Amino acid sequence: MGKPTGFIEYLRELPVDRAPLARIGDWQEFHPHLEEKRLRQQGARCMDCGVPFCHTGRLISGMASGCPINNVIPEWNDLVYRGLWREALDRLHMTNNFPEFTGRVCPAPCEGSCVLGINDPPVTIKNIEAEIIDRGWEEGWVLAEPPQVRTGKKVAVIGSGPAGLAAAEQLNRAGHQVTVLEREDRPGGLLMYGIPNMKLDKREVVLRRIELLEQSGIKFVCNANVGDNVEANLLLRDFDATLVCTGATQPRDLVVEGRKLDGVHFAMDYLTASTRALLDGGPDASPIHARGKDVVVIGGGDTGTDCVGTALRQGCRSVTQLEIMARPPDERASDNPWPEWPKVYKLDYGQEEAAAKFGSDPRVYLTTVRKFVGDAAGRLASLVTVQVNLGNICNQCCEHCHLDAGPFGSNSMDRPVMERLIAFLQRHRGLTLDVTGGCPELNPHFKYFLESARGLVSRLMVRTNLTILTDHGMHWIPPFYSDHQIVVVASLPCYREENVNGQRGNGVFAKSITALTTLNRLGYGSFLELNLVYNPRSDFLPASQQYLEEEYRGNLLEHYGIRFNNLFTIINAPLGRFGKYLDACGRTEQYYQLLVDNFNPDTAERIMCRTLINVDWQGVVYNCDFNQAAGFPVRDKDGHSMTIDTIEDIIQGGHDIIMSDYCYCCTAGAGSSCTGILVL
Repeated sequence: MGKPTGFIEYLRELPVDRAPLARIGDWQEFHPHLEEKRLRQQGARCMDCGVPFCHTGRLISGMASGCPINNVIPEWNDLVYRGLWREALDRLHMTNNFPEFTGRVCPAPCEGSCVLGINDPPVTIKNIEAEIIDRGWEEGWVLAEPPQVRTGKKVAVIGSGPAGLAAAEQLNRAGHQVTVLEREDRPGGLLMYGIPNMKLDKREVVLRRIELLEQSGIKFVCNANVGDNVEANLLLRDFDATLVCTGATQPRDLVVEGRKLDGVHFAMDYLTASTRALLDGGPDASPIHARGKDVVVIGGGDTGTDCVGTALRQGCRSVTQLEIMARPPDERASDNPWPEWPKVYKLDYGQEEAAAKFGSDPRVYLTTVRKFVGDAAGRLASLVTVQVNLGNICNQCCEHCHLDAGPFGSNSMDRPVMERLIAFLQRHRGLTLDVTGGCPELNPHFKYFLESARGLVSRLMVRTNLTILTDHGMHWIPPFYSDHQIVVVASLPCYREENVNGQRGNGVFAKSITALTTLNRLGYGSFLELNLVYNPRSDFLPASQQYLEEEYRGNLLEHYGIRFNNLFTIINAPLGRFGKYLDACGRTEQYYQLLVDNFNPDTAERIMCRTLINVDWQGVVYNCDFNQAAGFPVRDKDGHSMTIDTIEDIIQGGHDIIMSDYCYCCTAGAGSSCTGILVL
């Protein structure tokens, strides 16, 4: 079984694909061949494991493990190692009619169950399989196989996808006369129209095999839709047997509001239209085309990846992929042991291409669609507020934080980015500047930024967690705020000590009261504006803002002598640390349903993203801080993330607001924004 010490001597190696930015310029396959010497080394890595799991297909924990068609993988790996390519091809063809298909598009559960994969990267089984069959075609070893004797029996096969083609070849080898009926204009089924050309070439791979089957005596009849233009009783009359090999072409729909809007398509309709246009001579002629559009792909898996890759080749402006599941771990979790299918994070070809073009993996996890909204609304009306996030470093680690801020945060805006922001504010004087972050006061250039911006804006706000104002070396901040007449927005999740400490840590409430007392002495809460922020401790909506403000005002004044101007109630966003908390408790779906069930259309006209832009620590622009937390930057017409330097067309109202499931946290009940409720 390969070289006894091969798995020790050689590392896993795959051929280097064509560069992502180069290959999205065409529809050609992008996997090159590996030279024979290195291929034989990869075959040598197949260890003498005694009980191989790779070649026995089965379901474990509901997932495929091993080869579903029982390829004798160790045997042809050994033959490749020994340079016996013809014999390897014969072994491969014993169990696999079309290895050029599986070697390109199979997800390779065999590699997930490879014994070597327990503690090392598995054998490159899929690539070796593809190399064996490609070598066979190049050498002329793959030939037509008309049967020596015909039985006189006629069989109709309905469907020319993978199952139909394999069944047709086996029946033909047995001597029966086989006719394959295909409803599309070309044979191949899923192979022809369901998988894009860059993943499985239609002319060089699929049609090559179909032409060989025709030479073997199999007849193909296209545009034959049984039950429509072909009567089923005619098959019973004209054939001795009929084999149904149809695919699952009934798509899984989303029963949500707006589903019938123009521009919402099923994946197979989209991929089929694209490939048909390509084969008919003009890929740009596809009736469903992504050129210049912001594309959202709902769902993951191979089909979702194919849609991402297709949209990129069509010249989309941006692409986002929504995954309802959580992001997989980088390595197997304890509940996903070998030889189960490894549920781990990987960057498939489509995501790799999107990351190369737009700068990041297009997938957004734990997200699905509740509603499709038409384009009568949803565009930025006017710019009033610039919200600037100075980073995710914080002296606290709060349960409800949607930014994952904490003492171990690593993002902090540097002075050059601040200088770019100052230049922007000089060009657009009179805006409101809302400074936020994990704890903005911990940024080393915090004082410089506020001093530089104060004379350029009509209103300057800083969001503080209060406790930072009591830390060593930070006592200069409250007088600095009052001297520059900065509006202070202070987070205080409750007026009860036990609730605050439970949510933020022991001693936080006492420090917060100390900081508020200091601010009151400087005039905050009377002639200087001091606003408090309430967040629910868990996955429920806040009570009435008016009621809570009265409760806060009465309790804080009575027990601590604290005065403030306004209380803002803010609904927790299911992102960052709070999103992880929901997921860990198994309450993510219930919380989203709570937000959806309490959707209030009256809030839509006043949501903050209509009049606000958010800028992160690198100067990248978002519609709001929730989009920043989710990684959804505003993009220009070419799909590039916009920055504070390239923002002018947004200010003129020329860009769509990017929306996702978590937007319901702003529109539930009385609504929620950085300044509290939206409707009374």
